[in-house]
Amino acid sequence: MDVAVEVLDTIDESNLKQFLKFLADLDAIEAVRYREIVNERLKVIRKLDQNVQENTLERVLQKYIFDHLWLLDPAWERATEYANMEKRIQSVLQDEPGKKLRTDIRYRRVGRAHVILELKRGSKRLAKTAIEAQMKKYIKAVKKELKKDSKESTYPIEGICLVGKLPQGWEDP
Repeated sequence: MDVAVEVLDTIDESNLKQFLKFLADLDAIEAVRYREIVNERLKVIRKLDQNVQENTLERVLQKYIFDHLWLLDPAWERATEYANMEKRIQSVLQDEPGKKLRTDIRYRRVGRAHVILELKRGSKRLAKTAIEAQMKKYIKAVKKELKKDSKESTYPIEGICLVGKLPQGWEDP
């Protein structure tokens, strides 16, 4: 990019053709780069589809999706991983009285939001109420941990549960 700035410094009003050629070259470079990005993303999508078709283990799919959060929302391209927060959330969940949860959630910070991802095996059909109850527990655990950091606690929490089959009780597909 430094070369591009240097070229711009050498262009004056008398050399409009050089300036236009420079812009055309930049457009070509940008088009090539976008093509590379699209091809890489298509590979990721095909691999995800293959994993889903093969009914791959829940944890493998979960990690794959979390490594490529842009699959869920293009704005989540640069999500930040906080492994410590994931462990803290799981610790809170394990401390809850009653039935022990199998905590396999993933946590990321995306911009000014906290994202919790729960993935259900594609072959399972769960009740909508069961999913909602589980997600509420996860969100409650995140809120509890976020209260320890007043800045972080002001950001919204998004709980996402990916399912392979429409949950029982879900009336509107």
